[in-house]
Amino acid sequence: MGIFSFLGMWVAMTLMMLMVVAPAFGRYRQILIRSGEARANSLTALGVAGYLLAWLLVGMALLPVGLAWMAMEMRVPLLLRWAPAAAGMFVMLAGALQLTSWKTRRLAICRRRGEGELVGASAGAACRHGLRLGARCCACCLNLMLIPLVLGMMDWRVMIIVMAAIALERLVPGGRRIARATGVAAAGAGVALIAHVAGLG
Repeated sequence: MGIFSFLGMWVAMTLMMLMVVAPAFGRYRQILIRSGEARANSLTALGVAGYLLAWLLVGMALLPVGLAWMAMEMRVPLLLRWAPAAAGMFVMLAGALQLTSWKTRRLAICRRRGEGELVGASAGAACRHGLRLGARCCACCLNLMLIPLVLGMMDWRVMIIVMAAIALERLVPGGRRIARATGVAAAGAGVALIAHVAGLG
């Protein structure tokens, strides 16, 4: 995947994640309005900017790793041959992570959507609030969001499936069961991809 493909997919997925977390920013705006804050809209916008900044920083950290891997593939033909198997292994591990207690804790934090937090009515507080939400999304959902990138294709079908899974586990009742089902499906897809590369499927 080239740099522009990476950036295009990362921006698209970040904007989709913003839609998933939109209820949290809606709640933040309502809190500001009820408190009589006249800058509710601008502070909410700063919070959104902080959220996007968190994902931008993650993308900036991942991009050189992806470019380094691409360079190694070009120099070592054996890596290029087995890259699909490596992608399958990652997809399998990303699915397995959905089944862990670590994921359960991260998902519980995300599903609270900042409830009970004290957020100050200042520009700095709004940005920090957005950054915290972004960091929580990264910790909870990054394993799933990386699946389309690891597969190395601008496949909107994969993106839609991944984002639907993230939205469902975050927003609907029984999100933990959805996370587990997603994990089983992803792990199975990873095993199938490895088997196909190995000539077993």
